[in-house]
Amino acid sequence: MKHTILLLFACLALCTTGRATTLADSVRGQQKFVQLVTNDLCERLQAEQQRKPFTNISAADAKSLLVSLMQTSLLAHAEEMNALLTTGKGGNTRKVGEQLGTEVVTALVSQCPAGQQLMVGAVRDGLGSKLAVTEAEKPVLQVITRDICHRLDTENAKSPLAARPAAERKEAFSTAMQGSILANMEAVANFYGFKELQNNKTMEQAGQKIVLLMLDECPVYLLQFSLDEYLKGK
Repeated sequence: MKHTILLLFACLALCTTGRATTLADSVRGQQKFVQLVTNDLCERLQAEQQRKPFTNISAADAKSLLVSLMQTSLLAHAEEMNALLTTGKGGNTRKVGEQLGTEVVTALVSQCPAGQQLMVGAVRDGLGSKLAVTEAEKPVLQVITRDICHRLDTENAKSPLAARPAAERKEAFSTAMQGSILANMEAVANFYGFKELQNNKTMEQAGQKIVLLMLDECPVYLLQFSLDEYLKGK
């Protein structure tokens, strides 16, 4: 997921290469531009998904498609982009690209089902190639996964998670996951055994498998959290 987002940022930066540009702290029309690009990109992704569903798309193909369509969407709104960007001394093109890229990706995650499916496909390919949920453990982990998603739905109903600060989203995500695991600890212990509960590798893999299942149950929360983690590490 991090690599997909990084390539999106790189694409945005490359599309403004050759300029010493900087985005003002408050630019009239910035949100309108982000929404224009998001809508355009979402329509293109929907068309691609209808042509070939993203269900089994590889991470490499997802990255390539995202970068290609982003470039096309930006070119389609080159005039608006030129009006938005201003020339300034010491301008950092990469920062401009990353700032806009962050907003576009955030909008894609929350607004565009096709964009969500593309990213889900990339994450599933990356994780699924390393581990798989066995038929024996799926019922146990699926109960936990659905409980986590239900807790996040409940929290989201109180106040939209997408509108909250990243720190609050992380707390909500962690609370939901920990609460669900504790509530289902007996079933987890019965399946894996108490000895394996002390095995960090086993529990780490179980957590990754829950992530895989969340991609089917409530992908938006997971993608938003992944984006938060990427931005935090920058």
